[in-house]
Amino acid sequence: MLCENCATSIPNSSPSCPQCGKPRTVTVDIIPPVPRSSMSGAATGVRLELAAPARHAGFRVPLLIWFLLPVVLLISAVWWGATGDTQSALILQRALTSAHSEPVTESSFSVKSHSFSVYKFTVPPATSSVAVNGQFTVAGAPADDAIEVYVMADNDFAIWRNGYSTTSFYESGRVTQGSVAANLPGGAGTYYVVFNNRFSPRGTKTVSSNIGVQYNAWLPDSLFRLKERVFQ
Repeated sequence: MLCENCATSIPNSSPSCPQCGKPRTVTVDIIPPVPRSSMSGAATGVRLELAAPARHAGFRVPLLIWFLLPVVLLISAVWWGATGDTQSALILQRALTSAHSEPVTESSFSVKSHSFSVYKFTVPPATSSVAVNGQFTVAGAPADDAIEVYVMADNDFAIWRNGYSTTSFYESGRVTQGSVAANLPGGAGTYYVVFNNRFSPRGTKTVSSNIGVQYNAWLPDSLFRLKERVFQ
């Protein structure tokens, strides 16, 4: 080591500088030992596991959008074609329109005295040229075997069945046979074919009928509502 006073080299065995006689001093840096608990804590800190960001999370939203986009566009196109009144929408409706025919009444059924029988049917939306057609015949020839036939909308039937007069799309009067021909408005609706025998004091009457509903519709057949029979 070198003397601090004259910078002369001092041998390791000499307690002082051989040149100027200054006592030799040695500075020792003492580094305290690191406690084991601190080392353990540090090691524990190193072993912390951080959640790695999910690499695929950023791709879920775009994939979902690309999957839903065609579905949304298809639904929008169907809705526009069903409700639109523009020239393009009308062309699309005519291109996808097909004629449908469904029976409404049974071929043979009975109507009790002081009562009536009703056939309820529904017309789906986006329909046009809706009509109810067919024939009916009451068994027997006497005038007492006559019956009344009506074609009514939902609200009109509710009024009629409570005993009040109302409007109808078809009314036969009291007859033993007849032909039904009623044009209904386009679009969705609920209607009734009524065979009235409330005016007759006699027994049950047997009716033969082949009445049905026809319409043009461009919606899939799976959306059509089936008719149902309502007994009174």
